[in-house]
Amino acid sequence: MDLPFSATDPTHSWVLGNCFYVIDYTVHVAGPHMNPDIPHKGIRGGSMGTRYRGQLEGVTKESRDFVYENAKAEGISAYKWLENLIAEKKRG
Repeated sequence: MDLPFSATDPTHSWVLGNCFYVIDYTVHVAGPHMNPDIPHKGIRGGSMGTRYRGQLEGVTKESRDFVYENAKAEGISAYKWLENLIAEKKRG
């Protein structure tokens, strides 16, 4: 069963000896709120937003491993390592 887009804080409970269930929710005109730009934890980094909007050409396994190894050595995510490298190249 799909809930309407405007449903927030859904809960369910069983009634009449667990034979039926009731779904309760609050109606919110704007629907649920989500921030797609919260950074992911871990070696890949980035966010849902940057992973969805960003596109990068495929690279070899060696190139990917190079990025991960250097990012790990610096204690940052691959996303942050690449962003730092690109910003450095832009500055000249």
